[in-house]
Amino acid sequence: MKIRLLLLALVLSFSGWSQAVYTVAVGGTVIDSTTGLGISNYPVIVSDSSNSAMGGITTTLLTDANGNYNDTVLLYGSMGVLMVQTQDSCSGNWLSASSAFGMNTPSFFTFYNSFTVCGSNGTGGGSGGGGSSTNACYAQFSFDSTLTGMGQIVLYNNSYVDSTIPNPTVSYLWDFGDGTSAVGAFPSHVYTAAGSYAICLTLNAVANTAIGTASCTSTFCDTVVVDSSGNVSYKNISVTLNVFDPAQMTLEESTQDQIKVYPNPSSGSTWMDLTYDSEVQLWSMTGQLIYEAHVLQGTSTLPLLARGSYLLEVLSAEGRSRQLLLVR
Repeated sequence: MKIRLLLLALVLSFSGWSQAVYTVAVGGTVIDSTTGLGISNYPVIVSDSSNSAMGGITTTLLTDANGNYNDTVLLYGSMGVLMVQTQDSCSGNWLSASSAFGMNTPSFFTFYNSFTVCGSNGTGGGSGGGGSSTNACYAQFSFDSTLTGMGQIVLYNNSYVDSTIPNPTVSYLWDFGDGTSAVGAFPSHVYTAAGSYAICLTLNAVANTAIGTASCTSTFCDTVVVDSSGNVSYKNISVTLNVFDPAQMTLEESTQDQIKVYPNPSSGSTWMDLTYDSEVQLWSMTGQLIYEAHVLQGTSTLPLLARGSYLLEVLSAEGRSRQLLLVR
C-alpha cells in the first residue's frame, strides 16, 4: 500500500509540471561600456530554477541590432527564481539578475534588466537573419519563441530611424515569402501550406530638412519554417503571422490583486475571479476589441476563444489590471 501511495504521489507531482503556472515577459538591453550603445547579436541566457527537477529550462536569446532582447517565457513551477545572465566578452565574468516568484506573484509578470559589458564585434540580429541599411534606417524583427507555435507566428517589429533624420515619414513593406506582401508596421498574414518562407521587411524614411530632403532605407530578412509535422503548422491548418510592438508586452500590473484567470493557458472555457465590480475588455494581439462587459464581483466565464494570444484588461475603482491569456 505504501508503494502504491508513493507512486501516486510521484504521478501527481509530475503532472503538476504539465501546465504553466506563470508567464513572464523578459526584456532588456546589452550596452557597450565604451560607446554607450546597444550591442547586436549578443547572447543572453534565461533560466528557471523551479524546473530543476525536470532537467531545468534554459533559453538563449540574441539581442537585436539595437542591443535589445525580449521574449515570453513559461514557468511551470509554483515558486522559484528566474535568472537572466550574460558573459562579459573581455573579462569572462558572468553578469546576472534574478527575480523570485511564488504565491503572491501574478500569473503574468514582466522582468526587465540591462547589462553593461566591455563590447562585442557581433553584427546582425534576429534569429539567423540579415539585411542591409543606408544611413539612419534600421529594419529588424525578432520571433517570440513561446507564443510562436500555437497556430500562429509572433514577430516583434524592432525597427527604428535614428536622430540624424528628424521627424521622418516612415513606411514599412513586408514580403512574406509566399508571393504576398503587406504595408504597415504591424500587419497580419496567413500561411495556408507548409514550407520554408523568407520574410523580409523594408523600412523607408523621408524627411524635409532646412537643407533639403533626407531619406534612408533598410531591409532585414529572416526565415520561418511552417512544419507539416504539426509542430507549427498544425498539419497544414492555416497559420497566422502577427506583427506587433514589443511595448505591448510591457504590461503594468495594478497594486491590487483584483483578477485571477484560470486555466491559463486554456484549451477551452476560461474563468476569472474578480474582487470588485469591473469593466472587462478582451483584446487580440492585433488591437481588435473582442469582448467588453460590466462584470460583477465573483466568478464569471469568458467567451470561448479561438487558438491564439489575448490581452485581458480589467478596470475597477481600485485600479487597472492586465493579464495575458493564452488559448491553445
